Amino acid sequence: APPPLQQVVKEAGAVQDFSRDGLGGLLDAEEMRVFLQKVSDYRCAGPFLQSVRRREVPDYHLVIKRPMSIAAMKSKVSKGQYVDTLAFFSDFDLMVRNAMTYNEPE
Repeated sequence: APPPLQQVVKEAGAVQDFSRDGLGGLLDAEEMRVFLQKVSDYRCAGPFLQSVRRREVPDYHLVIKRPMSIAAMKSKVSKGQYVDTLAFFSDFDLMVRNAMTYNEPE
C-alpha cells in the first residue's frame, strides 16, 4: 500500500528544503539529473514519477492547471529548458503544491 499523502508531502518537502539550503548555488544539467534520480529513489516518490493520466484521474486537470512530475522535469533538463536553478526548483515546488492542492480535504 502506498504511504499516506501526508508522509509523501512531508518527505518531498524535506527534499525541497534541503535543495534550497544544501545546494544554494547554480546547478548544471548533470547535477539536476542526479538530484531528480535521488528524489526518484525515495520510497515516497511513486506518485510524483509520472504525469497524472486523465483516464486514471479524470478530474485532476480540472483542479490542477499546471501539472508537473519528475518525468516532465527530466525531460526539461534533457532539452535544456531550465535557464537557472530557481526555475528547476520552482517546478519541484509546483509538483509538491499540486499534490497538496489536489488532495486537500474538502
